Amino acid sequence: MKKIKYFIYLILISIIIHSNCYAFNAYSVGSKYAVGVTHAGDDFTTNVKNAASAYKTMSGCNSYQSLISSYDYMRGSRLGSSRVYFINGHANYDRITTAGYDKDNYRTGISIYNDGYAYNDNLGDKWIFAGLNGRDMSGTRLITFAGCSTAEGTNNLTAKAVQQGAKAAVGFSGSITSRFYDGPKWLNVYNIQLANNASVHKAVQQATLQTSNSDLRFLYRVHGDSSITLNDTKSGIINSFSAIPLTLTNEEREALIPIEKVYKVLDIETDFKIEMSEKNEISYSNESIKQIIDIIKKDDIEFNTEDYKLTYNIINEKEGFGQIFLRYYINKKIETNKEYVVTIYDNIVDDITLAGVKKSSISKIKEIEEEKLYTRVAEFEKNKKKESLYNEIQKLYGETYKVNINNILTSNNEINLKTINSNIQEYKEKYYYDYNIDKLSYQVIIHENLGEIDLNGKTITQIGDGEAIEIGID
Repeated sequence: MKKIKYFIYLILISIIIHSNCYAFNAYSVGSKYAVGVTHAGDDFTTNVKNAASAYKTMSGCNSYQSLISSYDYMRGSRLGSSRVYFINGHANYDRITTAGYDKDNYRTGISIYNDGYAYNDNLGDKWIFAGLNGRDMSGTRLITFAGCSTAEGTNNLTAKAVQQGAKAAVGFSGSITSRFYDGPKWLNVYNIQLANNASVHKAVQQATLQTSNSDLRFLYRVHGDSSITLNDTKSGIINSFSAIPLTLTNEEREALIPIEKVYKVLDIETDFKIEMSEKNEISYSNESIKQIIDIIKKDDIEFNTEDYKLTYNIINEKEGFGQIFLRYYINKKIETNKEYVVTIYDNIVDDITLAGVKKSSISKIKEIEEEKLYTRVAEFEKNKKKESLYNEIQKLYGETYKVNINNILTSNNEINLKTINSNIQEYKEKYYYDYNIDKLSYQVIIHENLGEIDLNGKTITQIGDGEAIEIGID
């Protein structure tokens, strides 16, 4: 009798362990765009694999990845029933795409409309989408739309997912570069933090503080409840380096090191408010910003607002959640990775961090001879910019567009890419200096027009995820 009871006990324990190990699902979706598709070769699979690997470390999570997804796969019940869903690809406010094969059923994605919404692109190819409209998303705690403009405006993928029942959704309010510079790192830190039971609020904050050269950090938005976690245990992040599991990779371990161990977090003696609202324009004239500057000056007596560009990101207005960025420029021309990041939650200043420059490199800020950096940029513009840029554009576009070296720059020595490729919708150039690795470079981000479609009489321009050019300046 005892043996029978013991046997039954073992079976029950086995069932409990098994059910705990496969208690919920996470799906990560994205492709390398197939030959024949607009933007063939654009590869989002590294970010997808990283997300799936991060989720796989969660206790009780069965993590899946799909690098070649059909319409039938996309419209299945996994969209809405899985606790976690991550998708990365070319996107707009109303859809995000994937195209592992150049076939009707594989040119697909997710849209804000009904299942089966379809359109023909500028090549005449049909795309068909799984729809959020009418879909029960209540089984999803977090869905991430890692694509351009997926949280732009009020009627977008991110908002729609929450309207349909998802607890939280993360998207982006403009054109992003998810595959280059610090874009992949931002997404990876975000997912690793989530997998280690940081709240959505903490995960996006940590990703932003640990990266300095990514447009994702200025454009992300959170709809729904940013305090949720992916697991059922209490929200939090690892707060001790010794608590980080030894089984993790070096990259995973680095992503989990507490911020104060790597970057300088300033002391805030008393709480004060900043209203993170679209109605409140944040500028140097605000009294609350003056308080922030006073705190910074206690740490950096040479701080001068003339040398810093102020920007901000209202992440979740309902929660009073946002970030303010004060980025240092050398002679107003060279952007650096020295940046004070102010995080606000519930309209209260949560922390002020000297991000970008690690503690171990802070001394370099005063040691660097800024005039020499400025001289190197001037010499590059005069002697090397045109030829270097011509070579990089040839690598990027190959034989697709015939490039005339004399049309690359304007009379002001600024880049003029639209004369090379009429499909280029947006582009931005900058000089960038990284104190951590003592590197000066010239960088260009390019967003192409993926084609225009007619939506109920309205012409929609689809903008592609950013391409990148980086040229080192000796």
